Amino acid sequence: MKRRFAVILCLVLVSMVSVTGFAFAEDPPATDPATPPATGTDTDPAAVVPPAVEEPKPVKILQITSAPSELNVGDEGQLQWQIVNGEDGDVVYFESSNQGVALVDGSGKVAAVGPGTVEITAISGDMRNSVLIKVRDIEATSISIEIREITKKKDQSEFEIKVGDVLHLSAVIAPEGSKVGSVTWEISDTEVATLDNSGEFIATKKGTTEVTVTADSLTETITFVIGESGIALATILKWVIGGVVGIAAIIIIIVLAVKNNKMKKAAKKRASDKKKQQERLRREIQAESEKLTPVVGPETKIYGTAVGAGKPENVDGDVEEEPFTLDDLE
Repeated sequence: MKRRFAVILCLVLVSMVSVTGFAFAEDPPATDPATPPATGTDTDPAAVVPPAVEEPKPVKILQITSAPSELNVGDEGQLQWQIVNGEDGDVVYFESSNQGVALVDGSGKVAAVGPGTVEITAISGDMRNSVLIKVRDIEATSISIEIREITKKKDQSEFEIKVGDVLHLSAVIAPEGSKVGSVTWEISDTEVATLDNSGEFIATKKGTTEVTVTADSLTETITFVIGESGIALATILKWVIGGVVGIAAIIIIIVLAVKNNKMKKAAKKRASDKKKQQERLRREIQAESEKLTPVVGPETKIYGTAVGAGKPENVDGDVEEEPFTLDDLE
């Protein structure tokens, strides 16, 4: 009975294993987590090694680290730049969007040449970076009146002149190179003096007047005290100097004319004397040639009388005439 019960229990257990798929198995062997799992089949047990993956190169970035935002005309500024993750051989050059406003060289130095706004671009390969720079005219800070005929002392604002004096005024803007709008002139009393837009001042009557020059928000005023009618020392000196120069010029012209006339007369006289001498010599030669007497005979020579020549004697004591040649006439 017990044996039959054991057989039945075994059959029941076998039926349960087949229905549930339950099976006993050994635990799998332990593996190293750092070791990649092997792949393959029973026929190809060799492990397959995956290809190496290259790390991406760092991205280059062109940066302008420092640049002036504003410049005055005539000023210069320097751009500072760098290439992040740069390499040896990287080259940077620069461009200006308007060379009438600013110029830039290969080192990034900017020269302001005219008012306006300009874009300066740094370029390296495919990388670009830009900055905007505003260029403005030099700001005027002061204006003063300059008088051509008077040496103005420092901080002098009052001048004594005479009726009839003519002065030429001009406006001086500082600093040099700065620009302003239109310049206007004003005079406080037009009955004692006149002043036009060019700055010409004429004192017409005894009195006091002020002259004011204005440009934008800048202004300066000076005072003229006009005395009794008379000729100013400066005017007298001007007349004297002008007269002396004029007289000297006239004297020089006269001297040159006289000298030139004398030279012409001397040349004419030399030409006349030379012509007379040539004519006199021609007449002398002609007269002497008419005095020649040819002597012809057997075993004789042609003789003649030379001008101023002596007559030598022959062996018999007679006077023998010398042979005459044309050389004796010279």
